Amino acid sequence: MPSACEAAVLAVQSQYLDPETEAILFIDASNAFNAVNRQAALHNVPRVCPAVSTIFQNTYGAPISLFLPGGDRILSREGTCQGDPLAMALFALAISPMIRRLSSDHPSIGQCWYADDGEAGGRMMDVHKFWLALSDIGPEYGYFPNASKTTLLVKPDFERAAVDMFDATGIAIRTGGARYLGGAVGQSTFIADNLDSHIASWVREMSLLADISLTQPHAAYSAFVRGMKSKWNYHIRSHPGSASSYRPLDDVINNKYIPTLTGRTEVSDSERKLLALPVRYGGLAIPVVSEDAEVQRRISEVVTGPVVRMLRSGSNELTPARVVSDTSVLRRHQNNQRADMHRTQLSELAPALSGPQRVLLETSRDAGVGSWLTAEPLASCGFVLNKSDFRDAVAIRYGWPLDELPSSCVCGAAMTLDHAAVCPTGGYPSLRHNEIRDLLAEVFSAVISDVRIEPTLLPLTGESLDCATANRSPEARLDICARGFWSRQQDAFFDVRVTHPSASLLSRSDVLAQLSRNEAQKKRAYLQRVIDVDVERGTFTPLVFATNGMCASECSRALKNIVQLIVEKQPELSYAIVMSHLRCRISFTLLRWLITCFRGCRASYCRKRVAISFLDQCRLLQL
Repeated sequence: MPSACEAAVLAVQSQYLDPETEAILFIDASNAFNAVNRQAALHNVPRVCPAVSTIFQNTYGAPISLFLPGGDRILSREGTCQGDPLAMALFALAISPMIRRLSSDHPSIGQCWYADDGEAGGRMMDVHKFWLALSDIGPEYGYFPNASKTTLLVKPDFERAAVDMFDATGIAIRTGGARYLGGAVGQSTFIADNLDSHIASWVREMSLLADISLTQPHAAYSAFVRGMKSKWNYHIRSHPGSASSYRPLDDVINNKYIPTLTGRTEVSDSERKLLALPVRYGGLAIPVVSEDAEVQRRISEVVTGPVVRMLRSGSNELTPARVVSDTSVLRRHQNNQRADMHRTQLSELAPALSGPQRVLLETSRDAGVGSWLTAEPLASCGFVLNKSDFRDAVAIRYGWPLDELPSSCVCGAAMTLDHAAVCPTGGYPSLRHNEIRDLLAEVFSAVISDVRIEPTLLPLTGESLDCATANRSPEARLDICARGFWSRQQDAFFDVRVTHPSASLLSRSDVLAQLSRNEAQKKRAYLQRVIDVDVERGTFTPLVFATNGMCASECSRALKNIVQLIVEKQPELSYAIVMSHLRCRISFTLLRWLITCFRGCRASYCRKRVAISFLDQCRLLQL
């Protein structure tokens, strides 16, 4: 179930606050996965979940051999195998009859289980009877409760009774609180102290991450958004607490992490709010934790509500399928509400930005433009930026001034981003064009056998072309020809253009209009010659990109088509994975060359050929 552990923590917190609850038992087992009764599991699985019984019978029906050096072997007859991706499912199905039996024999006890971590709460006498029953029937299923790793959380008024009943069991008795599935259950002081200790640990980790970002900002950014932030979000959603508790974390982010990551010593309030937005809304997904905590907590309570109610009620009417369906509906509703909130924040920030910055912000929200930020930094795929390139990329994204730039270009003109992106001196625009051409040809070759680079069109032999700007040269070439791209046995011709939107443009619609004009220019030059005149009677598609990764409408359709062809021929790959990877490759290629043009020095770009093919990269990401 989505957010299951989070819902379990909230359900147990709610159970503790229930006046009827006197004690909660947090149960752990001894070597649970290795000790589960395999024969009992194979007997129960066909009755509990027939859909997976065959694979479990095939996997565990016979003893499993572990071969040792010298030819000896050990037979595994009990438990699950380490590393088996189905081990968790087999263990859960193996002990579910035990859980149902306990639930039937002790209906007053509320239970919650995750793997071998169990929870049982209710009145003291009922909890004691439950523990005795579990100790008695658990070994039949291969579940051996470990009293030394089990904790009894009791309310202060019932501590004496707990000692009298559980003193001989070896179970630790606590009155303040206990940890459960990464969360905290108990009195408010215990939960607050637990949260404060986590925050202190996160502050130390963020200080270390800030030190790393001095030399490896790309890796530090990925570690933050993929690791640190996710860890915080879980604790924020599962720990009730005040927003002020998270201010030390905001201080280290604002004063140390962001300056070392971006290279900017000062970030204004409006810029900080902008960086807090998700990447798809133009930000860097670096939240203001003290402001985000309340939103996260509210979303958690709404989304996990159906699961919490199911766990608390124990009613069979709330089926898992219905709960998952209700949770999905609530999650979509909350996502839509949060998207509206981000759009509102974005509109409020717009007046504080300059005209070019607003255009950059609008266009940065288009598909594929922020791929270099959301991609995992894999060196094998070429998705790693050095410290200079990463900080330059962030500065270009927000229109910030770049450091250590020459005042003038080698051609003599003033050095600006617009000039550097189109200046022909050094041949950088042509090299950028060729790099995109070669990349797309490589992708086409993954599923199309006949792909040619710069094919020469057949010469004109008296045919007339209507458009005055049509290319009539006998040496006319297009960038790529892929036979069978749009339809079988038909040549599909493509011509690539990389254009840089001018800073004088007023809005995203102006950028899209500029891309459309470039498409129209390409069509006037080649469309009639390819479709009507050429004896192959092929198709022509202009592939027009902006330097920030945006693409024109026909280019977008071509990318979708090649991804669909890849997925049809390689069904083990996901459409989303392949499209995301293709967008990332394009984004990184354009970004590196834009930085190269801006630096005005060929040596600033180190061309790296990836060691594995495009399809192998997609398979790696699929895993």
